Amino acid sequence: MDLRPAWSGFVELHNRRQFGFDANPLAVNAITAWMEIMGFHNPDVRRELYQLITFLDDTWMSLYINDPKKKRKAEKGPNKIKGK
Repeated sequence: MDLRPAWSGFVELHNRRQFGFDANPLAVNAITAWMEIMGFHNPDVRRELYQLITFLDDTWMSLYINDPKKKRKAEKGPNKIKGK
């Protein structure tokens, strides 16, 4: 599977992430709505995309929660974590 759609979806959804007192994980309905809007209708593809996007989100949340030095960078987006 081409990983670019999962990365693009994660970045787009991350940029709309809800922040309250702290960051919230990406909502399932936001991920499924993104897949629908982008035209991903095949159930197998949707399942893979969902798994990849939630894996990326879990990784980001772990970095955000466990490393206060990266907290400010992480709030700016996933590209900033890599120093882009």
